[in-house]
Amino acid sequence: MALLSARADEPKPAVVPVPPASVSNCMEYLDAAIERLETLAETFSNETVRAHCINDKLTKARSLDQLVHSLSASLEAHTEDEDQESVEHDRALIFAACARIDRLAEEAAACEDSATPKKRRHAPPVELAPVVPRPRVVRASAAPAAGQRDATTCLKQVKFAAMLADVLGVEINGSADAPSRELAKRNIEPFGGWAGDECLTVDDLCVVVARALNLKVEAPDDPYSYVQAVRNDGLPVDSVLPRRRKESEPAVLLEAEVRIFLARGYAARMPSGRRLQPD
Repeated sequence: MALLSARADEPKPAVVPVPPASVSNCMEYLDAAIERLETLAETFSNETVRAHCINDKLTKARSLDQLVHSLSASLEAHTEDEDQESVEHDRALIFAACARIDRLAEEAAACEDSATPKKRRHAPPVELAPVVPRPRVVRASAAPAAGQRDATTCLKQVKFAAMLADVLGVEINGSADAPSRELAKRNIEPFGGWAGDECLTVDDLCVVVARALNLKVEAPDDPYSYVQAVRNDGLPVDSVLPRRRKESEPAVLLEAEVRIFLARGYAARMPSGRRLQPD
């Protein structure tokens, strides 16, 4: 996996670290990728369109970095509890998030300053500073106890509405419930509307995402039809979220798994032209 693949007429980046083989390597890999994206953004800062494109990828990369650090805290807590199943789950999510950086880097390298690329001659070399991994602050209290899903650990609907509004590029001004009000105006809301401090469930998330993506739903009055629609669209409902079967009750969701769901699903395009991605 190459972090940046510059075109022939552009400055080529320095050799990048080997793809991650451990959680620690993954975190350092992300740090190195962000360092290089920052350098790329600075190099082309005078090309407005291109700089905006690169900075968009940089913002996404930083979100992945925050997500991985959050998951590492969860991993440490589960390791101390000797909960091997949760440990493997956390590790899988960390590597999935880390793998996204390559695609972001490729997209950043492909950014152009205009619709018609212009060949540049004698491009100045890019000076890359040595990569110094960011210090990692691990707070065990940031992770819920193994298997704990309740009102004290779940992602609240009001926060998810803010995350989604940011993804969609919805302009928000006002109180904490402004995002949910703006989304509701666009018919992007769970059954019964947004419920502030209520826990977000698998059904709630799938109903909202299906409406945001304008997916075809077989039975509009059946929450499970929305789950199936999101699943059929290729988003990682079963691999990241608690599995939802037709006869089962929807589980409440944790913030870390919702963020990785958004991160892994960012190839799906939103009606606004933006991609489904983490904030």
